[in-house]
Amino acid sequence: MTGARSATGVTVEQVPWACHESRFTYAPEELTAYLAQSLDFTAITRLQGLSWRAVSGIVRRVVAERVPCALLSGMRAIGVDEFSYRKRHRYLTVVVDHDSRRVVWAAKGRGADALAGLFEHLGEAGCAAIESVTMDMAGGHKKAVREHLPHARIVFDQFHVQRLASDAVDAVRRDEVRAAGDEATVRVIERSRYVLRKSPWNLNRHEQQKLADIQANNRRLFRARSVSTRNGYWPTSRIG
Repeated sequence: MTGARSATGVTVEQVPWACHESRFTYAPEELTAYLAQSLDFTAITRLQGLSWRAVSGIVRRVVAERVPCALLSGMRAIGVDEFSYRKRHRYLTVVVDHDSRRVVWAAKGRGADALAGLFEHLGEAGCAAIESVTMDMAGGHKKAVREHLPHARIVFDQFHVQRLASDAVDAVRRDEVRAAGDEATVRVIERSRYVLRKSPWNLNRHEQQKLADIQANNRRLFRARSVSTRNGYWPTSRIG
């Protein structure tokens, strides 16, 4: 250990178990940062007996020390998503590197402005290296990618593609209900909703019979489902 006397006459000692520029030792800081990987800050404050500000400061220090400086270098495929972290529509835009499977960027806000900061930080060379971007169908993200990465391939995530397919099939089903001439046909079509949404290999024998009846008696509705299931994008019962 080494000691030094400050201007106020206080002797400061450097000890191996104390964190630099922190009121805490390494052990609680490491534990707090570890908990922050799976818990929100409010839960950590209750477990650790710390203030929200103290937890935030610990996480910033540990991340700055442990996260490599070259985190954003060499990226080829990235994924973009946004999360609501507080009421009144407060969002956080998060970017992951698909190759390293790590979060590499986070910024407050949503849409083009939140994502543009990443591309400005990467510079021309870093942007040129990115080959593909996965995202949802939000217009803001697509606008930023097209502006900064015109060469990159955009891949929409499967969940939103499936949801569009599910909505399209449901729209046809509602049209067929309105066009039905008798009450019995209306009931059959209305009760086919979950059969039409379900994956083909998850259908039980009774549901398979329902789908066969739709194929035999309502070609338009069956064709809508067939188109939606093409290339594996079938609606599922979890969507909608």
